[in-house]
Amino acid sequence: MSTSSLLVLASFALLGCGAEHVSVVGSTILNGEVDREDTMVVAVERAGELCTGTLVAARAVLTARHCVAGQLDSSPKGGVVCGQTRFSAAVDAAEVRVSNAPDVKAAAGTWLSVRKVHVPVFDAFCGHDLALLELETPLLAVPSEVRRSGPVAQEIYAAVGYGATDESAKEYGVRRRRDGLSITCVGPKCGMKSVTPKEWLGPEGTCAGDSGGPAFDTAERVVGVVSRSLNGCAAIVYESSESDLAWLDESLAAIASEDPAVTVRAHGGCSIAELGTASEGPGGAAMVLSLATVLRSLSGRRSDQNRPRTCLRSSRRSKSQSAR
Repeated sequence: MSTSSLLVLASFALLGCGAEHVSVVGSTILNGEVDREDTMVVAVERAGELCTGTLVAARAVLTARHCVAGQLDSSPKGGVVCGQTRFSAAVDAAEVRVSNAPDVKAAAGTWLSVRKVHVPVFDAFCGHDLALLELETPLLAVPSEVRRSGPVAQEIYAAVGYGATDESAKEYGVRRRRDGLSITCVGPKCGMKSVTPKEWLGPEGTCAGDSGGPAFDTAERVVGVVSRSLNGCAAIVYESSESDLAWLDESLAAIASEDPAVTVRAHGGCSIAELGTASEGPGGAAMVLSLATVLRSLSGRRSDQNRPRTCLRSSRRSKSQSAR
């Protein structure tokens, strides 16, 4: 039975996910670049804890379940134990908000409220660390496609997130991207109990605050969601994008059926929002990587981010540079 500590970075105190006690370790998208183009990647904030998520429909953000739910039956030190650790009920949606500002500390008043939190039926932590946030209003950005086929070892991907840059948490909340990462192994072929069949392992590159963030394949589809790390962020466990497609499709259909949706399409380098009728089609031991910090500058009023914008660029890059 393999365990290690949950990873939460706190500015003023040792804070946990739910009632858990955690150790403090800090990092970021190592050697990543400031990213102003991937506007579909959002910061997810709850009670001073910062995670990352990806817009996969006009009003739906895919993130890690541990960002919006506590954990039960963890190790005595708060670590995740596959086959033992499970999730408690998701928090009230009113406690969660999202923003796709490139720097959420410098962009007061750009947060969107969450209407409902959707989670899978099964409560086991490993292999079920996904959640879908239903937004109150559409986010005007081009949603990402969720890949419906499994990952392959040595496949190239990019990581994007809002994580902190060091243990002091003086620099955090800026969206960064790192290209040229390579999938280490997938599921049972990783040869360890801490990686389940629905997960895959990547190298260092993400850490505190990047939980829930996407791994983009070379076609810019979401192929994984950051779940937790091993050995102090030396290796990252990702939830596979196709681990629970039935739940994802059902949740996206439920969101789309409630009211007309804003469809966002790319046009001339800009994103054009169109009001249309919603359609019900397919939408497509370790350390948890949420960044728990008292974000004083983020505690201002929550206002809708539904004002028209001239040009919200969406990255559709496919860089081949090596991981640095």
